[in-house]
Amino acid sequence: MSIFALSLFAALAQAQDVPAEQCEWNTRSTVAPVRPPDALATSRDFELCLVTLDIDGSGHPTSTKEVDSCPQVFAQAAIDAFVQWRFEPCVLENRPFEGEITLEAKFPSSEFQALAADKYQERIDQHEVLKPSGDACQVELSARTDGTITRRASNNPSHCQVASRRLPSQHSLKLKKQVVCDLSFTAAGTTVIIDDVGVSKCKDENVQRYARTAAAAFAWNTPIGGSEAYKVRMTLGPEK
Repeated sequence: MSIFALSLFAALAQAQDVPAEQCEWNTRSTVAPVRPPDALATSRDFELCLVTLDIDGSGHPTSTKEVDSCPQVFAQAAIDAFVQWRFEPCVLENRPFEGEITLEAKFPSSEFQALAADKYQERIDQHEVLKPSGDACQVELSARTDGTITRRASNNPSHCQVASRRLPSQHSLKLKKQVVCDLSFTAAGTTVIIDDVGVSKCKDENVQRYARTAAAAFAWNTPIGGSEAYKVRMTLGPEK
């Protein structure tokens, strides 16, 4: 079962007098990225890579501009597949245009692919729920009482990257059951100010204080040139 996804962005037109959004890159032939056999197993359902390519006037990829949000072994597998793609030339005003295109590849784990159909769709639906609302990056975290993260997901790993650190221990909270806190804050560079973290849904002041500290304990990587708004749903307490 394939969950490879394709995301096409507007190509860059050569002339200033032609709107760039008029350029479309329709595929003529594709090659599906294949998970590298030597890739180490991880706890993630899949690895996601975003590859940006230059496209020439004949619809052939000519070079790789950048690869976002995936380990090198998966990045190379994505590039090896995408450079073989062929596109219909973008012809505007009777002349071909060059431009760029961004393609997305998902490499599912063998365990993820082996799930029964209903469980597979359930997990896919869980990932879909994490799509962004507005401009905020949405992240879900689940942590053991010792602060170890057991689940992490993002609505768009290429844009809302999270480099996790171990959270502070929750033992002092003495939670008997799981508690969910919704956090919101803006990260400038990799800095999060604890007092600027908004907390809702969880009511206990000690839990709120922990949630703010936990948010600040992460390195939140934001796009160059600006700050990024985050919405984080954090599940605290013992594992079910």
